Order: sequence, then C-alpha cells, then structure tokens
Amino acid sequence: MGFHKLLHKMRVPDTVNIILCAGFMYCYGTMTGMGISIFRAYIMFVMHLFAKMIGRTYDLLTALTVAALMALVQQPLYLQHSGFLFSFGAICGIGIFLPAASENLFGRGRLEKMAVSGAAISIATLPVYLGFYYEFPPYSVLLNLLVIPCMTFLLLGGLLSMGLAALFLPMGAVTAYPVHFMLEIYEKLCHIGLSLPGSKWITGCPQPWQILLFFGILAALLVWNSRLPKLYFWQGAACALLVLTIRLPKGLEITMVDVGQGDCIYLTEDSGIHMLIDGGSSDNQKVADYQMTPYLKHEGVSHLDAVVVTHPDGDHVSGICTLLNETKTNGISIGVLYLPDVGAAGRNEQYHELEYLAMQSGIPVCYIGKGDILQCGKVMLTCLHPQKGWNMEDSNAYSTVLYLTYGTFTALFTGDLEGEGEKMVLEEIRKTEKKENGEIIRNIENAGSIWKESVDITLLKVAHHGSRNSTTKDFLDTVNPRIALISAGRNNRYGHPHEELLERLAERDCLIYRTQESGAITVRVNGGKVKVEEYLVDRNKKCVFDAYRN
Repeated sequence: MGFHKLLHKMRVPDTVNIILCAGFMYCYGTMTGMGISIFRAYIMFVMHLFAKMIGRTYDLLTALTVAALMALVQQPLYLQHSGFLFSFGAICGIGIFLPAASENLFGRGRLEKMAVSGAAISIATLPVYLGFYYEFPPYSVLLNLLVIPCMTFLLLGGLLSMGLAALFLPMGAVTAYPVHFMLEIYEKLCHIGLSLPGSKWITGCPQPWQILLFFGILAALLVWNSRLPKLYFWQGAACALLVLTIRLPKGLEITMVDVGQGDCIYLTEDSGIHMLIDGGSSDNQKVADYQMTPYLKHEGVSHLDAVVVTHPDGDHVSGICTLLNETKTNGISIGVLYLPDVGAAGRNEQYHELEYLAMQSGIPVCYIGKGDILQCGKVMLTCLHPQKGWNMEDSNAYSTVLYLTYGTFTALFTGDLEGEGEKMVLEEIRKTEKKENGEIIRNIENAGSIWKESVDITLLKVAHHGSRNSTTKDFLDTVNPRIALISAGRNNRYGHPHEELLERLAERDCLIYRTQESGAITVRVNGGKVKVEEYLVDRNKKCVFDAYRN
C-alpha cells in the first residue's frame, strides 16, 4: 500500500500503478515461498486495488471469500491446514467479530482499541490453536500490543537492508542492526512471557461438538449484539471460551503411547488422576518433544500426579528426563517421581540422574517396593515387585510390577521384568492360604488386595517389548490375560516382539495389540465395558467386551 501511494503521488496512471504494485507483491510472495497467508493477502490486495480502479467499494469479507475459494479449488485439503485456518480465521475475527466487540468497549482510548483488536483475532483463531497445539499462550494477546505496531518499521527496515546489501554488502549489514535488535527484543519478550505463571493454557484438543458450540455462542452474540448490555456480551464470549475446556467423564483410560522402541503408559480416571508409567525410547532421541508432551497436551494434561519409573534404562526414562528438565517451560508439572526401592547395587548412574533432575526441579522422589499401594478414587495400584532393598544389578529383573484394580477390571504392568524377577513375582502370586470358608486366596504382603484362584488379568502390559525370554509360559498360565499390549519400535534391531512370545499369547486366545501396527493403543473402561481403540485403525481388531470375565 505504501508503494501504491508513492506511485500515486508520482502521478503514475492507475492501471500502470496497479500492475506494478501487483507485480511487486507477487515477487515478494514468491521470495517468501507464497505460503497460504501470502496468497490470501495477495488476492485481497489485488481486489482492493481493482475495486478502486473501477470505482467500486471494497468489501473485506467478499475478498476473503474469493481468496478462500481460489485456494480451496487449487487444494481442498487446505481445510485441514493450520496456516489456512489461522490466516483466514484471523481475518474473520477482524471482519466479523471485531466490529461487534468494538461497539461493546467500556472505553474509547487507543489502548482499548488495540487490545480488542488482538482479542478479536485470538478468539476467532482459538479453536485452531487448541486443535493443532492443544494449548494457548494468554500473554500473546498483550505481546501483540507491542509487536504489531512496530511491524511496519521492521518490514521497511528489512527491505531497506536487503536493497542496500545488493548494492554494497557492508552497508546492508549496518542497516540490518536496528532490525536485528528489534527481533532480539521480540524474542526476549516471548521468553519472559513463557517464564510467567500461567504462561500456557493447556485445554487439550477440543471435540467437534465443542467447536460448533463455541462458534454457535459467538454467532448468537453477533445476532443479538444490539440488544445485549456490554457486560453480557463479554460474559457470553467468556462462556464460549469455557466451552472449549469441558471434559466429559470417560471412566478409566490406559494409553500405551507409540514411542518407538521404548515404553510409555498414560493412565487417567474421572477422579482426576493423571499418571505416567515409564517414558522413553532408544530409537527416538526427542521422544518427549514429539510424542510424550504433545500427547499429554492433546489430553489436556497440565499436571501429572505421579510418574512411575519401573527401572532406569534409557528406553524407559529418556523422555522422563526431558520432562523433568522442562517442567518450568513446557507447561506440564509433576507431583511426585516414584523410583524402584532397590539396594545400592541397582542404583546406577541413570537412577541417580533421575534423582538429581527431580531435586533440581523441586519434585519429591519416593521409592516404591513390594506391598506399597497407590490409590486415587476407584483406581488402586499395588506394587508386587521388587522386594524393598533388593540388591540386584540387573535393572530388568528388578523392574517395578504394578497390579491395577478398577471395579472388576484388572491390569498388570511389568516394565522389562524377566529372569529372576519374573520368578519372584510368580512365587508371590502363587502363595496361598485357606480361609475358614475354604476359599483359596493369594496373599500380597501388606497389600490388602485379594487374588482369587483364577487370576484372569484383563490387561497385561507384556514385559520387555515382547522379548523371547520374558513373559514365560508359566507366567501366562498364572495371569491368563485377555488383552496383551506390546510396545516396540518398527523394524527394531532386537526382533521385538519375538515370534515365540506371540505364539505363547496366541495359544491363550489373547487379543494382541502392538504399537508397531496400531500406533498408540487406548483401553477405555466405563460402565463395566472395556473398549480397545487403535490410533491406526484396524477394524478387524476393534473390540468391546465385559470387564468381568466369567
């Protein structure tokens, strides 16, 4: 627009002016890659100039619609593209919601107008933020008050620097310093914003009905804007925002996150418990950044009540180390870290590193061993292994084994249990005594839970990624699982899960789910029913059945 006005002052004919400006804008778009936001701006800019040339009024929403149709005809899948939704959503906020919001301002100062402009854009694009990133930075609205007014200077300074650099490189470098300084200020402001309390509003991914209700409320506010008091208008907008935070009861959910060659199990229940059992990978160096943290935020988790480490091998703790390091920046806090209560021989370097990282982040560390119980609401986790203070160097053998009960649903989480550790767990389960009525029960020392003669575990997390020497025939004969979950990387060099292990499971008519084939696997328990859902859907394996096994 500045170039257009400059040519107009130079008395360049309108037709030539428009052609030159459109060409200039097209060259700029080509230089920046002609992203969808640039394409939208280019089409709207050309329509603005063309309307002026033929003496017609320019309508922002009409131009926006034309740009959207042109983009979608070229590529319909832009409807699922975050850049398309952000760009067009922001203009919808300016063209539709901003006029109504401006009418309901309590003051008429410049600062109020700037604030409501930023708020209109943020409200219109909020479902996009939450749908793609599962969180929203509230301070960004305030930061925009500082950033947006300086964008003209930043853009012109950058163009000037490029132009001078083309003539004489050192001159371009000198003129780039002010722009560089401004960008550094922007970055520092962002870091300050992230360090403040409440810097990330984590709501999780909204459901389609929430998005529809959100826009339904905004539409109602626009329709009845002239009849509503100002306070009611903003209360309605606040209600629309709260709709996106609603989480309906789901019962118990257990998800084996697809982390490649490693383990990560997320457990949640309506009572408010959020827990991780392990979290790491040996073939994914940034498993916390690209799998664990995004999944937790997708579920709306801003606080983990507990993180249980079964044993300190890298493929079980690498992601947890990252979470412990980033608790102050990633928006996810941790209540307590549980480590296996073993002797000095089992506390290797990785074990002590977990203790140190937790201490640095101010997270309490507790040690869990046989007989300890973790309970929240209807969920009870009983530790069956290891024996407290057991001096065993083999970390797989001393893996923490947790037995979960939730009504008639039961689950067994075994880490990388194998060898002597598996034998000890079997011995513990097989200890029996007779009550006065003759019923045979199995004792768990100090656990307070009763094992019937037929254990019949509903869900078994198969140990050691399905290795050949774990989850033996004797073990399966004792626990007799209905569902088996295996976490292993695709085409891993260990050959996990081993064919012999899969055969042992298949012999018991056990439903087998593997992250290699299914991606993330979620087991939902609600109303006495168990439902298994795969991220990569295989319709032949989806199942729903009674939690209680006859």
